[in-house]
Formats: sequence, C-alpha cells, structure tokens
Amino acid sequence: MLMSIYGNNPLLTSCLLPLPQVRIAASKRTILAMSFGGQNLSEYQTLSVLAVQSGALHPMRYLLKARKIALDIFRAVHFLADYGHFCHRDLKMFNVAVSPAFDPACKEEPVATLFDFGTCYPCE
Repeated sequence: MLMSIYGNNPLLTSCLLPLPQVRIAASKRTILAMSFGGQNLSEYQTLSVLAVQSGALHPMRYLLKARKIALDIFRAVHFLADYGHFCHRDLKMFNVAVSPAFDPACKEEPVATLFDFGTCYPCE
C-alpha cells in the first residue's frame, strides 16, 4: 500500500512540491520513505533529442543542458571516489534523476542527481 505521509489532508497534499511517499511493508513494522528525485536521464535525453529534431529546442541550448548534466554526474562520481572512497558500480541512465523535468521552454538549468547505491563497494 502506498500512501502520502500527510494522509488525505487537502491543505497539505495540495503543495506544489512533490511529497515524500511511504511504503508500508506487509509486516507493518518496516517503513521506507522515498522522495521524488526527478525525471530519469533516459526519458530526459529522449525528450531533448525529439525537441531538437522538431525545432522546439535550439541545438546549442541542448548542448549546454547536456554539459551541465554530465558535469553533475562527474562531480558525484568524483565525490564518491575521493571523499567516500566508494565505487558506484551501476552507473546507467536510469540511476540518474534530472530535475526539473524536461520542458523545451524552461530556462532553468537542469540538476542531475546520482542514486541507487545498492552496489557501491569500497575502492581499493
């Protein structure tokens, strides 16, 4: 069962920000809190390429957004390796969230977030 931690209160659930979700396990003892990290990089990239092909997004703007996303990913990997001494070991487009979601008219710079650290392993 998936439910908002704020319940059905319309004042709290009508916020503009994504609300954290709580998944209650069958045992009724385990609670996992999740928050929305953004659109996965695979969807973001597909929509970006389609927008460039249709003329809705200028190619230079596409390259600037792609550069910013790549820098965010490189910085995350660098931080894990140099400060945490960990290797991610599962880098793929589905393990990167980009926010805000793709919109060709959006002037805001995208922010990429690396997640899914289930296969992290200490670097030697």
